[in-house]
Amino acid sequence: VRARQEKCRQATTDREQQDRARDDEDLLLPAAGGGLFAFDVPGAVVCHGLFLWLPKCCSPQELQSACQPKRRKFNQSIQWVTERPRTLVETLTKCGRHSRQNPGTPDGGRGDVAGSVARQGGDQRIRNQHAKGKQTARERLESLLDAGSFQEIGQFAYNSAARSNNGSSQGYGDGVITGKGKIAGQPVYVFAQDFTVKGGSVGKVHGRKIAAIMDLAIQNGAPLIGLNDSGGARIQEGVSSLAAYGEIFFRNVQASGVIPQISIILGPCAGGAVYSPAITDFVFMVDGISQMFITGPDVIREVTQEEIDFESLGGSEVHNAQSGVAHFSAASEAEVFEGVRQLLSYLPANNLSAPPHSPNLDPADRATPELEEIVPNQADEPYDIKEVISCLVDSGEFFEVQGQYAANIVVGFSRFNGRVAGIVANQPDHLAGVVDINASDKAARFIRFCDNFHIPLVT
Repeated sequence: VRARQEKCRQATTDREQQDRARDDEDLLLPAAGGGLFAFDVPGAVVCHGLFLWLPKCCSPQELQSACQPKRRKFNQSIQWVTERPRTLVETLTKCGRHSRQNPGTPDGGRGDVAGSVARQGGDQRIRNQHAKGKQTARERLESLLDAGSFQEIGQFAYNSAARSNNGSSQGYGDGVITGKGKIAGQPVYVFAQDFTVKGGSVGKVHGRKIAAIMDLAIQNGAPLIGLNDSGGARIQEGVSSLAAYGEIFFRNVQASGVIPQISIILGPCAGGAVYSPAITDFVFMVDGISQMFITGPDVIREVTQEEIDFESLGGSEVHNAQSGVAHFSAASEAEVFEGVRQLLSYLPANNLSAPPHSPNLDPADRATPELEEIVPNQADEPYDIKEVISCLVDSGEFFEVQGQYAANIVVGFSRFNGRVAGIVANQPDHLAGVVDINASDKAARFIRFCDNFHIPLVT
């Protein structure tokens, strides 16, 4: 009996050591001169799941000094590097890190691996994506962000358990692109799921990358934008993928009311892939491309014997006009990105910042005689409240939120004398402007958002 117990203890110890070794190599994020923590160390690279900075030709003592602000988090990493330097060099070599010395590589000196990561899904899958009227994840980031402003974080992250034995680039990035950029000069943090890589499914490393970029957005007080194009949890990784979703949901809650969270649905998203967007502040969808549902038509057919297609189950019209989960819809991805940029022009970076102020070209003392024609004298005659709003706000510009849902109440952003304000108004032209359950939910959610981000209300 004692022999069996000793054998079991030894087996358990071996498994724990293997798990620790695997965790040490779960994330590999080399990036010279930039990364998750801005230590002032020239020529640094990032490695290990804890985002350790390793300066070139740096002694362990210098490394500890450089990492002093995060000392407690990095102690284990420092020990790992000093004990296994050969493994580190071999790993970085596989990632093409040393090919940085060769300026003749076609990807600008980053090595063959970095070049292949950018087209990891393969040319055929990229063509399939274009055939559906969809851009790739990197193309979407280029369309959304200011030119040349995107800085990627975690390009070489990979799951060591799923990586091929020959050290190829298959699996790098784990199907999601994370980083920071600017929109109209305003810093934002973004992640874009790549449907050409494992269907954009969320695994352990995929989720940890998103969680890390969410942490950065919260720490630095900048808006978070998620470009969602995912089939949901990666079932091959089992409970690890569900744990990754838990990390994301937790940060959604932590960021709520602290920074603006914007979700853009750019493909068929199911299960866990829609739980997170549903609890963010604003959701954008594209007609004919975006779908959000808990489970797909095939499962519905098996369980209820009901035939239903993707659009009827969770298309843009369903969630913009019926469920109220989505806030905006557009005919194309380009229109959606333009809508996101317009929305951000009204929002502060965080709950400690004031809303942006714009120069006012509309005189604050101008007369509005057209109101006499718009508003009828009889109380039982309907009229369009949006025409009244356009008369009152700067330059007649009103950015409506959830325009298709609960049309008996109108909410949105505008400016008075260059200052941002939220507007809440009954709509006499629809159901006589009565306030029902859907209208109450719509207005309450908008009022809470404005309250969190110091945006005054006009009712």
